[in-house]
Amino acid sequence: MTARILDWLLTAVLMLAVAASVIALAFVIIAPLAGQPLDAGYSVRLEGAPAVQSDAGGAHADIRQGSLIVTGAGLVADLFRAADVLITGALWIAAIWMLRRVCRQVATRRPFAPATAQGLILAGILILLVPAWQAVRALVWQVILLPHAPSDTILIHTFARVPEGGALRMMPDIDAGLLVAGLVLLVVAQAFRVGAEVQRDSDEIV
Repeated sequence: MTARILDWLLTAVLMLAVAASVIALAFVIIAPLAGQPLDAGYSVRLEGAPAVQSDAGGAHADIRQGSLIVTGAGLVADLFRAADVLITGALWIAAIWMLRRVCRQVATRRPFAPATAQGLILAGILILLVPAWQAVRALVWQVILLPHAPSDTILIHTFARVPEGGALRMMPDIDAGLLVAGLVLLVVAQAFRVGAEVQRDSDEIV
């Protein structure tokens, strides 16, 4: 794949990321005004109790996990949901933007330049910040949502002991693959940094 095609692809992905962030933010703002329940997108897992069973069409299912949907969580939950969309979108947009800049630097046929290494480092850090934010988001969501658990449902935080009779455990959604991707970019950035130093020494000799 040529650098020009990759640049086009990254530009398309960047535009999609911006559009998706704007649409998600609009939905987060409009949903409470329309009386829609807050879908926290938070995973919960049933523990210490029999799974909910379902038989349909000859298929049998044991349902042990799902997504948490809360009504009446209040203004704080709505504001945090909007902040989550803004922060997550900003991190991805910035990371894609930096990768696009790196791609354009490579297209100049002088890839081993300090700007390339710096761009890869920034992109790697931005990608690593996404799972870091996911961990912070998980903690904040638990603080916000636990008081709004239905009276007939026992909802516990991630590290709590399961009470007698079972409970729904809140499970953080952290993408470990992004940790690997961010670290790989940092390693590649170091290789480009060394390459830039070699290129500089070569230019001085010439």
